[in-house]
Amino acid sequence: MLNQEQYIQLLKHKAETEPPAAETGLALVTDPDAIAEFERESGLTAGVLTNPPYYNICMDVYRSGKTGRCFRYCNVTYSRQGAAVLVIVRTKEEEYFLLNRQYRPLLHKTVLEIPRGFADPDDPDAAYTAVRELAEETGLNLLEEKAQSCCQITEIGTVHPDSGLSNSSVALILAEIRTDQIPELAVKDQNETILGHLLVTEAELSDMIADERITDGFTLSAYAKYCAKRSCR
Repeated sequence: MLNQEQYIQLLKHKAETEPPAAETGLALVTDPDAIAEFERESGLTAGVLTNPPYYNICMDVYRSGKTGRCFRYCNVTYSRQGAAVLVIVRTKEEEYFLLNRQYRPLLHKTVLEIPRGFADPDDPDAAYTAVRELAEETGLNLLEEKAQSCCQITEIGTVHPDSGLSNSSVALILAEIRTDQIPELAVKDQNETILGHLLVTEAELSDMIADERITDGFTLSAYAKYCAKRSCR
């Protein structure tokens, strides 16, 4: 068992929040001896595979209420959740949606997506996380008093990016900026892999989604939420 002491503590916490086995047909295995027996019989390892600052990657063991057999279930448990922000810049003539051009190493390509990031421990709420990430990734500081007077920030929903793998729950924030001139954009955090920014019309955004130039799940979710909310007004 990897990182046994730490893993047993995580299992105790998970067991407190797990729904009853009668409801799910599954029971989380928390007994170290039972886990060890599963490892011997299956040749598979359970435990915490890694523990970065924001999440744990675990291999848990569950027992089926139907068959009584155990199986391994990989999951990512986030200790800090995040926020993604859909920015609309409205001028007198037009309105634009803000996109980052960001290189994603796992995809081996540059993608178009809205700003997003993890919450810091001292962030008071998801809207603050979104505004802070926006400042770091684009240079737009909506915390300034001048910016606040021409900006409306609204939480429009939540997305669970992969409910089969993780407990990730990302808040979707809408930032509507009214301005007489297009704001200057610049990456403030040099640790980011952001290569630049785009301001596109809604028609252009729709075309980018249709022809697969935009495939990012947060961007698709935020835009879908925005459209749904707008149609209900």
